[in-house]
Amino acid sequence: MLADEIIFSVHGSNTKSLRKYQKNGDFNKVFTNMKNLVKYKDKKDKPAITWKYVLFWWNDSSKEIKNAISLAKKINLNGILFEKTQHPLYAISFKHHLSLGYLNKISHFQNNICYIKLKL
Repeated sequence: MLADEIIFSVHGSNTKSLRKYQKNGDFNKVFTNMKNLVKYKDKKDKPAITWKYVLFWWNDSSKEIKNAISLAKKINLNGILFEKTQHPLYAISFKHHLSLGYLNKISHFQNNICYIKLKL
């Protein structure tokens, strides 16, 4: 495979939260696709497979973030990248912008991005 990295942009750890921004999205379908791609490339180092999770006020609870990290580990993703949203304004996760969110307790943000490496 020629790609070094494949990033799945999935903004929630269940269909309900995913659909608030990604209309008509199906979490189970995209999660299955991530899992199948990891199985397909299992014997190779590349491409790295990363889950990009944009933080909004409706998907920024510690429960949902812990669930996303747990699911990413379960299917052996290389990492999960959390990004603070800047827009739309009504969707901003203020607890993470104010450094009060769960991710601020377990990691750190650099330029509005928190990357959690799951594989060496």
